[in-house]
Amino acid sequence: MSAGAPPRRALPITRLVLGIAALAALIVVGRRAGGYVLGFAGWVKGLGAWGPAVFIAGYCLLNIYRVFRPRTDATRPPERVGPGVLAVIGAIAGFVGGVLGHGGGVVMVPLLQVVSNV
Repeated sequence: MSAGAPPRRALPITRLVLGIAALAALIVVGRRAGGYVLGFAGWVKGLGAWGPAVFIAGYCLLNIYRVFRPRTDATRPPERVGPGVLAVIGAIAGFVGGVLGHGGGVVMVPLLQVVSNV
């Protein structure tokens, strides 16, 4: 090691333990929630032709609520929009849109909402 180089920090054991605990919790929650997802899918399928329409309408209402809900600047999370984030979102949307043969907006809008807080 040269004299001017900063010393290397070892990975704190607490971060490692928290990461493993979070991963285990996600696995447990995912396994328990799997039954609810199948139940919801059965309910949507039971609606017949109206199932996709009800799902899309619910999704639209959720997004309208997210846009127009009253929020102060103190409770609003900061937007995480940068060139790298936008490039990754654009690449994912372009790839999925090209593979599936539809516009990338179906993928891009939820990614912008979740990843970038837009």
